[in-house]
Amino acid sequence: MPSDNQTSAALPTMRGPQPPGTVRVMIVDDDALARDALTRYVALDADVTIVGVYADAFTMLDALATTAADVVVLDVRMPGMDGLAAAAVIRERHPGVKVLLMTCLAEEAVLRRAAADGVNGFLFKDTAPETFADAIRAVHRGVLVWAPEVREFAADGSDVTEASRVTLKERESEVLDLLCAELSTRQIAQELCLSVSSIKVYTASLMAKLDAATRLQAVVRAHDLGLVGQSTVNARADSP
Repeated sequence: MPSDNQTSAALPTMRGPQPPGTVRVMIVDDDALARDALTRYVALDADVTIVGVYADAFTMLDALATTAADVVVLDVRMPGMDGLAAAAVIRERHPGVKVLLMTCLAEEAVLRRAAADGVNGFLFKDTAPETFADAIRAVHRGVLVWAPEVREFAADGSDVTEASRVTLKERESEVLDLLCAELSTRQIAQELCLSVSSIKVYTASLMAKLDAATRLQAVVRAHDLGLVGQSTVNARADSP
């Protein structure tokens, strides 16, 4: 039986046609338990298609040369080539591929380097499982998804503070106003005639832009920034 540190020839790698509109994801982690758990969580999301699961960065990079992916989820600490080094190679060879780093330790040197290198996202492994799929979709859409600890260690704040200059799209403003009205995700979907999955994507985007870990934090932050009440959704809801 191959060990966890061997390359992932024996690990599941899904190829072939993918459902339209899904985010193609590769997952890389040398820890078998963490890798399998994250794969199960992410695979449950209908908007995400896993195209590769690997135990090391070298095998992932080889696969990425022939397998299309939108987002690569990388563990920071791996033998041979760590996640930060792999992220640099991905940016050089595949600039269109987004990188979401994950780790279990809040090491200052790692956080500073991640912030300075401008990766697309950085989360800790104790993040709620459902948050990973939301983060993957948000990163794919161009949203910077940073754990709050990473913001503190940005070298000059340029990459991170730019994300805090919050500009909301029309749909995001509508979802925000309904969140502030204490509607549930399903109720917001019904109000806007959208799918529940779409509302989750907009909510994840809002939380990332507002640097909020929860919906309540997003609402409070939005009020502080004067972002509430900018959409026409309330006028529609109040009209006869």
